[in-house]
Amino acid sequence: MKWEDYGEIAEALNKLYPKRNPVVMEDSELIEKVIALPGFEGGEKPEKDMYLPFISNKWILIRERGTTIVDDSPFV
Repeated sequence: MKWEDYGEIAEALNKLYPKRNPVVMEDSELIEKVIALPGFEGGEKPEKDMYLPFISNKWILIRERGTTIVDDSPFV
């Protein structure tokens, strides 16, 4: 995954952190969580500032659809 894969990133974050609210998450925390994802090869900081809002917005949409399965997350 790279920063451009914001949909995949949002899905992975949603599965790992279903109780986290992306709206109140600081950019630094979001970057930290994305970099820690298995298979992420996008570098330490997004090249463009737009990727963080894209990730957050996609994550919010995923949560609103009710696709979060709490039992799938080791971080609950």
